[in-house]
Amino acid sequence: MKKLLNNKKNRQSKWVSLFLIALLTILSPAIAFAAQVEATVSKNIVGLNDVFQLTVKIDDSVNANALDLSPLDADFNYGTPSVSNSTSMINGVISRSTEWNVALAAKKMGKIVIPSFRIGATESQPITITVEKNGNASATKTTQDQQAVQLLTEVDKSSLYQGETFSYRVELRIGAQMSQASLTAPYGDGLDVVQQGDDRQTETVVNGRRYIVVTRYYQITAEKPGKITLNGAKFSGNIVKGNRGGFGFSPSVNIPVKRTAENIALEIKAKPESYTGLWIPTTDLKLEQQWQPQNSTVKVGEPLTRLITLKIKNTSQSNMPNISLEYPSSVRSYNEKPEYSNQNGYTVMTVKQVIIPRKEGKLSLPGLSVNWFNTVTGKEQTSSIDGMKLTVMPEEANTNSALNNQEDKIANITDTNVASSTSSSVTKNDSAYASIWPWLTALMTILWLGTTIALLKAKRSKQTRSAVINSEAVTISTLEGLQQAAERNEPIKAQTYFRQWKNENLQLVGSSEAQKVAHEIEIMMNAAYSKQATTWKNDTLLQAIKALPTASTKKSQSRSHLAELDPNK
Repeated sequence: MKKLLNNKKNRQSKWVSLFLIALLTILSPAIAFAAQVEATVSKNIVGLNDVFQLTVKIDDSVNANALDLSPLDADFNYGTPSVSNSTSMINGVISRSTEWNVALAAKKMGKIVIPSFRIGATESQPITITVEKNGNASATKTTQDQQAVQLLTEVDKSSLYQGETFSYRVELRIGAQMSQASLTAPYGDGLDVVQQGDDRQTETVVNGRRYIVVTRYYQITAEKPGKITLNGAKFSGNIVKGNRGGFGFSPSVNIPVKRTAENIALEIKAKPESYTGLWIPTTDLKLEQQWQPQNSTVKVGEPLTRLITLKIKNTSQSNMPNISLEYPSSVRSYNEKPEYSNQNGYTVMTVKQVIIPRKEGKLSLPGLSVNWFNTVTGKEQTSSIDGMKLTVMPEEANTNSALNNQEDKIANITDTNVASSTSSSVTKNDSAYASIWPWLTALMTILWLGTTIALLKAKRSKQTRSAVINSEAVTISTLEGLQQAAERNEPIKAQTYFRQWKNENLQLVGSSEAQKVAHEIEIMMNAAYSKQATTWKNDTLLQAIKALPTASTKKSQSRSHLAELDPNK
């Protein structure tokens, strides 16, 4: 009995715990996103008794009497607030807000603080305003316009080396309605200035005034040593204001505004005389690589992909070095066009190389070292990546199948139908010979024993013609194979057939027709191996193949020819 009671109590405790967890789950968003109160003013520099607007907003639906304005009594005259409630839905999320707008006028001059306002559990930030004499209306207006548009700039360094790049940040704050606004880049003698990325736009409240903030970054590279002045960025535009005219007519007035950031003195140091090699001044340089696959054993004709990534801190793309590697003659290599990107202040260059072994045996692929100058330590450094030692195994016996697999991996070109039909043709031919010979032997024995010489000759002639027909059914010339590879867009086969044609026609290798075919095949290979989307048409290559001399064209059986389809020869 006690056991049953204990089990019942445990179940009740479990349900209570689950209920509390569910309740906390429901209430946690409300706790995490408590309503916020924000107070802003139309201007924070005013004249004595000038009317300006105070706005208090809470991101929740509350009672109109929730705002207590009595803290304003000591320093301000104010009218009856207007209250508005709004509800909106964005991406399925409902948001509500309540807003009070109050007309204020300061009772005294000097610095006056609009106190914070508490609504529920949260309160706004206090706002300090400057109250001036009415006789200084012109000065007050000028100060207000200056506060309406603010231009702030900063650099991450002012002392650097020749060829080094630094960042110039521009923050434009706009607190009024603007028209025809434009921002001009900084400039200086011997400085290369490039905008980095797109502008970023946000909002902020500074001392009770709401601003639209536009942030822009420039990458500046010092091209020569010496003391150089960086002239600051410039802003120009018009503040749009309403004109209090008579007869209910209030046209807008455009007030021109210009802002110029402060100039910055730069010290550009020269390249050290003791430094040798390519000049790469930076605070950080990273050199990385990836091998695909990462096996130490490959087969002849199997592609090996090498991804080399170079990251240089605060360096423009135009100053990135070229990556060049010399591979042994026992491999064929293809380089794709470098790709560039920006990551956390680094300019990143990625180079993809496809390496195809041509011969079996031991293979050593080279490493890479990049010398650079560390502008923090003032010393030369070297970043390196290791090479790779491979064992290249012989290719598979079925050369045609291996060739098709290779094309799938490199150029995504499939030709399984051609491979299977060719293999089927050869297999059938071999089977035909294997089945014909026993019958020929038996037939010759019978003819030797009891047939006439004339009948024997006729029978042999018939079999010979049949064998010739079967043989011709599987023969193909080198030139025909080259043409078929071009028609089917098979770059590896086309290159292999063309090499065989050159071996068979050594005296024609230097002809203009042969040079034209070589050029078109090179274009075909680049189109197949390039990561960039490239459209290639075979019309020009087919015309060039048809123009090749045919005097030395040789024919061979399909089986022996397929054995020579080696893309690595």
